[in-house]
Amino acid sequence: MVEMPSFFVVNTRSLQIGTRFCALNADEELEYGNVYVMIPMKKLHSAVTAADMGSLLLTAKRVSAKMNKILPSAESNLEMESQPKLDLDDIDQDLSMHRLSLCSRSKKPLLEIIAEETVC
Repeated sequence: MVEMPSFFVVNTRSLQIGTRFCALNADEELEYGNVYVMIPMKKLHSAVTAADMGSLLLTAKRVSAKMNKILPSAESNLEMESQPKLDLDDIDQDLSMHRLSLCSRSKKPLLEIIAEETVC
């Protein structure tokens, strides 16, 4: 808070729509595992709105999407190079046989006449 006097820090667990922003004291230590947000000082005595919560949600989604990108490690690259490549000739033959078996079927259903016996 001292470095940026135009903002105050809020714990996201204390944010509820309709309640006022609960700013942390300057000497209060941040706890591990909690998420904190910097809010402009002009909103210090105002209530939390749905728009405030929505902007936090969009920002959190954008940040988490960036964090979820997994880069391959050097070990996995070596493993991928050591694996034999797929032979595409065998796949082409299998697909052509599969297509032939599908095309040989009749498009029209076979209907058989059912002979009924009379009941006396």
